[in-house]
Amino acid sequence: MDKIAIIGTACLFPEADTPQAYWENLVANKDSRVAAQAEQMGRDPKDYFSPAKDTKDKYYCTTGGYINNFQFDPQGYALQAAQLNGLDNTFQWALHVAREALKDSGYSKSGYSKSGSKEHKDILSRCGVILGNLSFPTKKSNQLFSPLYHQALATPLKDLLADQNFTMGAEPEGDFNNAMVAGHPASIINEALALGDISMVLDAACASSLYSMKLACSYLQSHKADMMLAGAVSAADPWFVSMGFSTFKAFPENVASCPLDKSSAGLNTGEGAGMFVLKRYDDAIRDGDTIHAVISGIGLSNDGRGKFVLSPNEAGQTICYERAYDNSDINPEDVDYIECHATGTPLGDDTEIHSMESYFADKNVHFDMGTAKSNLGHLLTSAGMAGMLKIILAMKNDLIPATINIKEPLTSDSDKIAGDKILTKNKIWKSSNKKVAAINAFGFGGTNAHLILEEHEVKENSSEQKKMHEKNSEQKIASDNISIVGMGAHFGQSKNLTEFEQVIYDAQRLSAPLPKYRWQGIDKDRDILEKFGLAEKVGSDPDQLQGNFIDQFDFDHLYFKIPPEVQAPLLPQQLLMMKVLDEALN
Repeated sequence: MDKIAIIGTACLFPEADTPQAYWENLVANKDSRVAAQAEQMGRDPKDYFSPAKDTKDKYYCTTGGYINNFQFDPQGYALQAAQLNGLDNTFQWALHVAREALKDSGYSKSGYSKSGSKEHKDILSRCGVILGNLSFPTKKSNQLFSPLYHQALATPLKDLLADQNFTMGAEPEGDFNNAMVAGHPASIINEALALGDISMVLDAACASSLYSMKLACSYLQSHKADMMLAGAVSAADPWFVSMGFSTFKAFPENVASCPLDKSSAGLNTGEGAGMFVLKRYDDAIRDGDTIHAVISGIGLSNDGRGKFVLSPNEAGQTICYERAYDNSDINPEDVDYIECHATGTPLGDDTEIHSMESYFADKNVHFDMGTAKSNLGHLLTSAGMAGMLKIILAMKNDLIPATINIKEPLTSDSDKIAGDKILTKNKIWKSSNKKVAAINAFGFGGTNAHLILEEHEVKENSSEQKKMHEKNSEQKIASDNISIVGMGAHFGQSKNLTEFEQVIYDAQRLSAPLPKYRWQGIDKDRDILEKFGLAEKVGSDPDQLQGNFIDQFDFDHLYFKIPPEVQAPLLPQQLLMMKVLDEALN
């Protein structure tokens, strides 16, 4: 691949709101995981805690990497401070690191110190943003819908408590932008920082950070943009995250999470955000940008169908390694260090070690290994940002920080992988050539990624590099046509593509009552119907509320390799998307 320069970095991680603070914590081997407080959970954490993992509607672990005492500064953006102040942490954290990364790059709105040329002055108009984001409910998205639940519960709770004066407490005013917390943050960044037209949010689960890098690199390589912000944010409601991961039994039970250690029995979740500013490498050389590191290869793969949607797959991980090095001038033998995905789950860590052994063991490799999750917990969508920034800072400071809390490191059949290759002490990083490192990121659904970073070698005479840039600039970038080769659909009562096509062809208007079970009893509560403007539409008969609703759909759990005991935790939306994707692939 054409190399991409990282010219700006920023972060908001547990106990680290700048790259320098993050580096100091890493070098000090600091564990930034703590027990959640009321600030995170919105209530006393003990209210929903049970030490036993099988207790229904309880979480059994509150330890994680949390953002505390962060104050968002709404001043200096192209949007009004009052509008930004009402936004959820997902927006504010992402916006904060985006602005800080631009400042670090020298291309913030007030930072045109490098050149007075028009090319520099309007580069922000040719800059886009790709943001990885965890599409879970957040604190403020929950606030928008809590009045509905409060009103539905108020009357039965009064009767249950025999207290007609009981109230659910004040209901906070909500900003409707927070209802769009999954996909809207990138648009807010674009508006607030006066960027170009490219803005996209993706959710590739725990691989989101590396997927955002890949997509941003593609925009640069195709010359659809001249600069890109690429990063990720994870600001879901910790209460919801704790409940969800307890349902999946992913937390350790009454023991510590120790990634890459044999004793580890689960992960600790965390939150945070990170952002990089990217440019084509030749352009960064031409413009005299400070280059923190160079992206030399990225490999992606998906293996969700290989085993089970929540189970890691060694074969799929191996494919992403192959693609990364096949698409790079870096060889596996050049790599000094690999930042592992290593969340602390026995199955996940063991699978990663074996996939690395499968791909790297027969090569003349010599790399060390580690993971920042031992310091921060698993930051989910933004975990890859923490790992990549750790590598960049290690290159800059000639030191690889240790992976902490390891007593008995994982091993493999090969002495080249794991074992004493897992750094339990800080190690001086000197290389006879330029420093090279890589990072793994694996997400739910089989989203796998492997990204290669190399050190930028500063050369006094860059005339040869400038000539290379001029030659590349003269070459016209051909845009390949993209073919749509498969489609799937399930829109309301149209259960597949054929039925949808027939509806369009016949100009039908599909309409049916909302299925009875979807009302959840709200149709019988006139106060709620009145409050949310539904009383007139419903009248005395709930069937008067018409729409193209989805009732039920067929789903073959055996075909999709979903064990019976895992069916219940999965959301209908997830199952429906699997069905539609399968139709498109077939």
